[in-house]
Amino acid sequence: MIQKKIVLRFLAASIATSLLMACSESYPGLEYDLTQGNGTIENQDSWSEKTPIKVFVNEQDIFIVKDNGTRGMGAFDSNDTTNLARLNNATFYALAFRDGQYTQGSIDELKNPTDFRWWSHEDSNGPRSFSDYMVNNNCLLDGPDYNLGLPMYLLPEGAGMLHTARDVTEEVDEYYYSPVNQQVPYNFFAYYLDDIQPTKVNRTEESFSYDIEIDGSQDLMCGAAPNLIDEIRNGNLGNKWNFLSADEKRTIENIGGYCTFTANRGIHPEVKMVHLLTRLSFELYPADESANEIEIDSVNVESRYKGNLTVAARSIDNIGIEWDDERQPLYLLDAYDGKSKCSPLTPQTVTFDPVIKENGGSWYDQPHKVIGSSLMLAPDTEYVLRLSCKQTYPINLKDPSQTKDWIFHPQYTLKLTSGEKFEAGHEYTIKIAVYGLHKIEISIVSVPKWERGEDVELDDYDDE
Repeated sequence: MIQKKIVLRFLAASIATSLLMACSESYPGLEYDLTQGNGTIENQDSWSEKTPIKVFVNEQDIFIVKDNGTRGMGAFDSNDTTNLARLNNATFYALAFRDGQYTQGSIDELKNPTDFRWWSHEDSNGPRSFSDYMVNNNCLLDGPDYNLGLPMYLLPEGAGMLHTARDVTEEVDEYYYSPVNQQVPYNFFAYYLDDIQPTKVNRTEESFSYDIEIDGSQDLMCGAAPNLIDEIRNGNLGNKWNFLSADEKRTIENIGGYCTFTANRGIHPEVKMVHLLTRLSFELYPADESANEIEIDSVNVESRYKGNLTVAARSIDNIGIEWDDERQPLYLLDAYDGKSKCSPLTPQTVTFDPVIKENGGSWYDQPHKVIGSSLMLAPDTEYVLRLSCKQTYPINLKDPSQTKDWIFHPQYTLKLTSGEKFEAGHEYTIKIAVYGLHKIEISIVSVPKWERGEDVELDDYDDE
């Protein structure tokens, strides 16, 4: 354990921050049955046996971090007792587009690069000039809203299956593989926007993306199914692959992706969802007997908050988010049930237990409070943490009822000593040790219990 102290001489109250990182793997598991519509087609016999689209994700990729609730749905947690209801309210979106240029057949339209302006519905909600309805030369799966993928819901204990209904007892709308291009490969995508409302939707020839802004309360995920040939080479298909005949294996390897032929043999895409944001949670610890004289009224972290999120593209390697450099403070909010209006942080104090000190314990052995919910931020190499604190003190010794509030705003720059960045999909806990009236000491501590604990460089306080 390494401990670093910085003495700041111009405040009468002190706050010690300790940042410890717990790395989490990230990303969910989906499955959905999707029906590609019911329009009129010339060869009804080819549509007699429809093949449902099924897409899976790994559920454990969703349940990676604890969430006490903020304005958005926030990050999911498998230990959260309210998580089943919250998960039912979460909306995922699914998309599927042709995988590159098709060189096996003679259809000219399939020889062109995939155009992401096309969509798979006949509705008037999108441009009719780009309707791919029933043909699927470009788009196999899309939403009834041209600006979104197909809304899907991940049900608890559903083996990673995404449904088109929120309740497993409701009738599920099915969507099907192309009846025309049965051996044309498609790429599958899924994403989760929480309650983020995109500021702009971009459907171009090469990709489908959103301009978005985060507020610190929302989770953000996206992903694509891995290349099928890579899955075969890595042995990830298991018995599904072993039970196929040599001819079937050669056909699938020749197709090179997910299609009607593979689905009829039980081979379905599994989308590898990734969390795109870094999560910070906050804990308050009393560091001396007068800690309860200091009240924490507000916590904010300066973060990038604007970006362009690509949810589908010609190359699945291009899925993800590009962040703008502009930064602004994102505020920690109170714990939230996901339904009522969000609330500012409730002021918090902590009470010191002298018995723990008498037994040789340190401040991080003291009972702590989790303050607010978590902050979901753009990954970065450092963050600026600001606290708003209040101490009430008497101004008349003869009349203790006459008091005055002293408001102060400590500010710290948080860095990992290794120089590494705060990673997306990882959780970092900031432990704030609160002192009363004495010389300021700031201790940075690594605690072995964390999966990956690192020391944090903390810049000197800037008085604003």
